[in-house]
Amino acid sequence: MQLLVGSYTRKEDHVDGKGSGVYALQVDESTGKMELQTVTDVGVNPSFVCAGNGLAFVVNECADEVDGSRTGFVRAYLIKEDGSLELKNTQLTHGSYPCHCCIDPEGEFVAVANYGGGSVALFPIQQDGSIQPASTVVQFEGASLAVPSRQEAPHCHSTTWLDKKTLLALDLGNDKVMQLTLNASGELVEHPEVPFILQPPGAGPRHLSLHPTLPFAYVIHELSNTLSVYERESNGSLAATPIQTVSTRKPELVKTDSFSLNAEVQVSPSGQTLTCSNRGDDTLVTFAIGQDGRVGEPSFVSSGGTFPRHFVHISDKLLLSANQNSDTIVAYYVHENGTLEPTGESIEIPTPVCLCPVA
Repeated sequence: MQLLVGSYTRKEDHVDGKGSGVYALQVDESTGKMELQTVTDVGVNPSFVCAGNGLAFVVNECADEVDGSRTGFVRAYLIKEDGSLELKNTQLTHGSYPCHCCIDPEGEFVAVANYGGGSVALFPIQQDGSIQPASTVVQFEGASLAVPSRQEAPHCHSTTWLDKKTLLALDLGNDKVMQLTLNASGELVEHPEVPFILQPPGAGPRHLSLHPTLPFAYVIHELSNTLSVYERESNGSLAATPIQTVSTRKPELVKTDSFSLNAEVQVSPSGQTLTCSNRGDDTLVTFAIGQDGRVGEPSFVSSGGTFPRHFVHISDKLLLSANQNSDTIVAYYVHENGTLEPTGESIEIPTPVCLCPVA
């Protein structure tokens, strides 16, 4: 399998970026052995990559001044056989520090989360793989202020398509999961019934993962280090309150002041387990998922490095985890009970922060 790896390329307030662009790796799906194929220079801080239909979309997490406003960029690329990327075109994201992008289920749009700008931008994908200028930019307002240093303004950290018409946007700065609907004109508008799902003050919602077969969604909270389970309702919305909220930290650390920030959450392809990453504790935590959507007791394993920002399930039997601050990607076997065991395979990649499989 081919894997694209996003990186930070320069020093920022929160990271000492040493990457050179988007790295393409070849992965042995049985052992997790990784070999570097190519590196493509795609501009500053390509911190998130999504891919589909032979195309890759990359955000540049920056805040360049264009026509008096701060913005990042999103780029469309053709993925070549050796994993190198051929540029189609570039568009402004109309908000600073874009940090996440995702393709809709129909393959017609790319949604971009602007962390600094506190907004979501939607880009139609053209037949040749390039992207049109943003058809919609939804600007969020307000601030939670529960954690003043992080929640002084809206900060959209990610987007996830609930279905082909509903986009969920996680606003860390407002402690809200915003719900947007794609209208007949291809524009994002506020969900007519449930515009947002309020999260606990100071939780800081970051990422969300959907169960592949059951009607449940899992929200990871960066600031409170918690995981919440939500039911999906028939009106194309999440339920107003979670059916379960649990800590992602080891029990002995839950009530301490030791530093830790949740980063990623993913349900396994089979839907039997769920994994989260803890930066600071530097652990991966796995939960079994019941038929009622609730998670069981946690199982912890070392991330094999420092600051595990992102990971990906290559299959139900293999997981790869990217350690941002120790410049490594580590492979794990996934056992039937969901527990993780290092395969012994790893590779050094400078400041790896996003892992994107290429089908």
